[in-house]
Amino acid sequence: MTQVASQESLAQLRENNNASLRSQMELRIKELEFELFKMESSQEDLIKTELDRYKHLYLEEVTHRMSLTNELNKTSERLAETSTKLLVEKQQKQTLLDTTNMRPALEPPYGRNVSNNSSLFNRNVALRENVVIHTSNSWRSSNDIGTFLTKVCYIILPFFPWVSDF
Repeated sequence: MTQVASQESLAQLRENNNASLRSQMELRIKELEFELFKMESSQEDLIKTELDRYKHLYLEEVTHRMSLTNELNKTSERLAETSTKLLVEKQQKQTLLDTTNMRPALEPPYGRNVSNNSSLFNRNVALRENVVIHTSNSWRSSNDIGTFLTKVCYIILPFFPWVSDF
């Protein structure tokens, strides 16, 4: 009987030892699970913090870009206005130069009524400046004279539109 009682006692000790090991292992598993939870929670907080930081930086960048875009638009508008003013001034300067460089044109006599059906060549026409007539042999051919008359007609016609009826 002592042998049976010792075997039972040994079996009981083994069972108690196994139960103790099992409970220690379960405790260790729970500790590890808790550590894992803490790490995940900490990592989520870190990720959330980083995400908030990047959101803030992104919003600052968007604000900065919008500010630069507005500044660029204002500068472009000022450039367009200045370019337009410069173009108008160039055109005015060119017009002024063109009017000062224009040759004197033939004018009808003062106070004379001119109708569209009348002939320019049957009238007395007053000139603004003295007419210079070349007496030397400066006109070498009839072709040169024709070119000269054509040029004179193109100069005179805008001031005497009724002449184009001929």
